[in-house]
Amino acid sequence: MRLYFDASVLVALVVYEDRSQDARALIAHHEPPIVSSFAALEMASAISRKVRMGELSTLQADDALTAFDVWLARDALQVITSDRDVFAAAGLVRRYNLKLRTGDALHVTTAFRLGRTLRPLMQKWLRRLGPSASTLKTETR
Repeated sequence: MRLYFDASVLVALVVYEDRSQDARALIAHHEPPIVSSFAALEMASAISRKVRMGELSTLQADDALTAFDVWLARDALQVITSDRDVFAAAGLVRRYNLKLRTGDALHVTTAFRLGRTLRPLMQKWLRRLGPSASTLKTETR
């Protein structure tokens, strides 16, 4: 099974965090993951934030970004985030009961467009969608 990864998993792959072992286990037990252009951008932004917050030096951040770029080119399937993904995500954030942030909505719509499984923590939004989750697949294709 090929999973779609968002930035939280991607950061944990290249910077040691509490969930780094879980992120590596996901990769070890599945086909190479899908990473969207938005997820890669969001991951780089998270690394940059760690530098601003003093959690990483610039050298550590550069090493992490280099490791990510190598891993992405070698071990992942890269996809472009489309305008359709963005428009579908806009519809999701307007559903107030979902309580989705922009980035999370974009990950959900991209993964659905690709017909892929989201990483386990993203499943909570699918549960909130309930029966309307099937209409999301139609909206994002």
